[in-house]
Amino acid sequence: MELHTEVLVIGGGAVGVSTAYRLAKAGRQVTLVERSTIASGSSQANAGLIVPSLIVPLANPSALKKGLRWLLNPDSPFHIRPQLNPELLRWFLRFRHACQPDQVVKGMGILSSLTTRSMQILADWIDQEQIACHYEQSGWLFVYRTDQGFAEGVKEARLLEDYGIASEVLDAEQAREMEGSLRAGIRGGIYFSGDAHLDPEMFVRGLAECVKAYGGVIHTNNEVLKFEVDGDRIQAVHTSDFVAYPEAVVLAAGAWSPKLLRLLGMRTSLQPAKGYSITFSNQRGNPGLPLYLSEDKIAITPLGERLRISGILDFTGMDLRIDKRRLQTILEAARQALDLRLNGDDVQEWCGLRPCTPDGLPIIGRSELYSNLILATGHGMLGITLAPVTAELVFKIIEGGEVDVPLEAISLERFG
Repeated sequence: MELHTEVLVIGGGAVGVSTAYRLAKAGRQVTLVERSTIASGSSQANAGLIVPSLIVPLANPSALKKGLRWLLNPDSPFHIRPQLNPELLRWFLRFRHACQPDQVVKGMGILSSLTTRSMQILADWIDQEQIACHYEQSGWLFVYRTDQGFAEGVKEARLLEDYGIASEVLDAEQAREMEGSLRAGIRGGIYFSGDAHLDPEMFVRGLAECVKAYGGVIHTNNEVLKFEVDGDRIQAVHTSDFVAYPEAVVLAAGAWSPKLLRLLGMRTSLQPAKGYSITFSNQRGNPGLPLYLSEDKIAITPLGERLRISGILDFTGMDLRIDKRRLQTILEAARQALDLRLNGDDVQEWCGLRPCTPDGLPIIGRSELYSNLILATGHGMLGITLAPVTAELVFKIIEGGEVDVPLEAISLERFG
């Protein structure tokens, strides 16, 4: 079967669906192809946090210092499976370079601009389309169990004020007054009132229905197999069900992006980082606010009738097997900090692969090698947060409109 379309979007996660939605709503002829089902990857059961406060890139001096200590400890929040992988080694060398203070400041400025705009776009979409996804802008409470961790958190909060991100520093008693499920023994908390949360799967699936309502076409369980190119253009995309002839191609395939780029003779400094979550039926007395257990890097998110505990950053390649020990790690950390009421009869265990760049910034922009290829990947742990603004940028690139973001700083070519 042959299919002709203005724009072919590859990837049915938050970024791909958001991009298809923005284009379809503007009247463009859009076809989206997804190797599995909509929101089946990282968008399915992540923490669902919309966090303008999280603008310190993954690559930063603190992460480098702690990461080296955690790296080979399988019970730490950040772990790498010992393996002979030259691409992973190159990734870590670039990560180390990106941890330099000047690089971090540059990254914070970019992420601040992107996250602030993205949150407003997202809120508008949910309001305009009436997407049911448990969206709430109730803030995010960081919780600290050590004096050192609390002091570092306060220092970072003061730094974030320079970027217009307001916060409220709470002592232990004030933090427990704000969130009654916290156990005694915490040292303090920092509340970011501007953050929000939602159910990511419900949001992405709801937005996908809007894509179809605006005339977009979605093909699921349909894998991209190869590309036909002519000079500097992609002429055709072969999938397991059809051959597409698009005017433009948007690659938004998350952790699967490097595999597809290799089909085009391209490489990218992007590694899959496995994250975990465990979701329970919510019970009275459980947290009413999204929480972040800072030292353990664990998020707790109330999602209507469910409660989700998530975390971990494991570099284990394209491995989607669930390690029960890692689930136990995040569950025990949550139980130590919170008085949780968990129903063991209705539990969802999940893991997904985050597409992480070494500098913590996404990859967005037109390819220098193929003039009709636009990249929208590498969002790491900020996929839901950055999906709307990514969609807006891709739309402007395709339309030839003015883009007020330094695209060279988030281009694929920045990695050489």
